[in-house]
Amino acid sequence: MSGNPITAVTRVAPPPSAIGDLKRAATTLEPAALDELYQHVITLRALSSGQSRSANVPVSNRTNYAWEERALYEALATSIAKMLNANSVMPWERFRKTWIYARFTRAAAVAIEQHRAWLPRASRLESLSMLRLYAVLTLSYLQADAHVIGWKSVCWALENLPLIVDQHFPNYAQSGLLSAVANIRTKPLK
Repeated sequence: MSGNPITAVTRVAPPPSAIGDLKRAATTLEPAALDELYQHVITLRALSSGQSRSANVPVSNRTNYAWEERALYEALATSIAKMLNANSVMPWERFRKTWIYARFTRAAAVAIEQHRAWLPRASRLESLSMLRLYAVLTLSYLQADAHVIGWKSVCWALENLPLIVDQHFPNYAQSGLLSAVANIRTKPLK
């Protein structure tokens, strides 16, 4: 029987993928960092599935951001009005009819999800206090970098809230110390 000699088949390793690299990197993370990564994945999943795109979703079907979104807007709008020496703030109902509202909703959803990841057991009072703090930090960051203060830049900053919070409170979020900040802001000193 004449035949071809047996040849060894060599397998070429598939090229490394970004997902594979992320999986390998995730195995080296500490539990707290892994939890934070998990929360980011949940947020990204929600954003990619359109859950936070409230312009196209009826209010009754939106994730529970209503009061937090409004509180964040009011804190930002009040601070912006003070910065601009304005006498009044655009009412929430009127703001919701503006062209920037859809973008603000998406940015606020990112910030609120991040807040919930950092402080999952925060009371309503603590959440309100922290949302007001995030508003101050956001505007202070924009002012420090000489950005034009407007709703577009505010939305960008809200989408980058972890960077801003980490700049003002280095490593607090990663180590779970933001709950101490919330506690200090809401509890009277003895």
